[in-house]
Amino acid sequence: MGAEPVAAESGPGPDPRDVLFAALLRESCGELAGEFGRALLELGGFFASSAEARRQAQGQLERAVGDTADALSGRRGEPPGMELSWEIGMDRARQRIPQAESLAAAGVLHRTVAGWALARAEADERLRGYSLNRFLAEFGDALIRRVAEAHTWYAGHLLNEIHHAHRAERARIARDLHDQVGHAVVEARLGFAACRALREADPERAERELARLGGLLDAALAAVHTMIGDLRTEVADLGRALKALAADASRSGAAVNVEVNGDEGLLPPQARTEVFLILREAVLNAVRHAAAAAISVVVDVAPSQLSAVVDDDGRGIGPERPAAPGGHGIAGMRERAALLDGGLTVARRRGGGTRVTLLVPLAVRAGE
Repeated sequence: MGAEPVAAESGPGPDPRDVLFAALLRESCGELAGEFGRALLELGGFFASSAEARRQAQGQLERAVGDTADALSGRRGEPPGMELSWEIGMDRARQRIPQAESLAAAGVLHRTVAGWALARAEADERLRGYSLNRFLAEFGDALIRRVAEAHTWYAGHLLNEIHHAHRAERARIARDLHDQVGHAVVEARLGFAACRALREADPERAERELARLGGLLDAALAAVHTMIGDLRTEVADLGRALKALAADASRSGAAVNVEVNGDEGLLPPQARTEVFLILREAVLNAVRHAAAAAISVVVDVAPSQLSAVVDDDGRGIGPERPAAPGGHGIAGMRERAALLDGGLTVARRRGGGTRVTLLVPLAVRAGE
């Protein structure tokens, strides 16, 4: 600390005080990373709960400090270690961590390093009169470049997921149209041709067949209306939507009890809609196909997971044939669960009836 200040040199080379400051910055990198890690714990939220996220963020600090030191020393080039930014962006997107949390961490990182720089420049006599303007500009550029790269990969990963989700949803709709509508239309067409032949030979049988075919087409039309409704459905309040569903189902003679526990705000809007459509299918299956008299729907929303259980006292699943993936919309329910990175099981209940269980992982939000 007692050494004479380093004089600035004229010429094309770097300012010796920039070079000195770069060396001090590199020497203090480990200390800065530790201080930053402690500040992230105090920040709370995702970074406080995830040691891996703190490790990645500290890695970003080390790389931004290295970029800045290189620039101050006159060494320019492509910043190394951008793979960490890619990894961070994709990890945050997979875990559905709001970008605001990453930006808050970047703000803490900047304050940590800038605070150190101000204190060091004031305390070190060799830096007397040294302006931090260039350091702050270079460090700001380095940090913004790495944060922007991470956010680019974050957005790219989400767009890729949306693309695949749309493809999966289109495939599901195509299967539903084929299974629920296509077969009915083909059977009706063949049946009407047979009725023409029966009309004179056996009019009563032809009349019965026409009635059956009419019912078949009515069911196909109802399936189309349901699919259109699914495409238009947007659920703002899961509990309210489920209670409205229970009221509709009660008109068929089934008693439906609904219980929703926890904070629905943890569910993204699209997830709320998908969860409702899955549970609606489970309830309607119990009413239409299992002749259930009592149905229970219990939803628990925790910070890390949504769990939902639909129990009914209907006919249940025969021991010789467990729930087939294609039976009564179960395939569609499983596909919707998969779009949420969740899982769905259908099993027999002790004492009779069926239990449908849905589990959906949720991202932990700030402050939870």
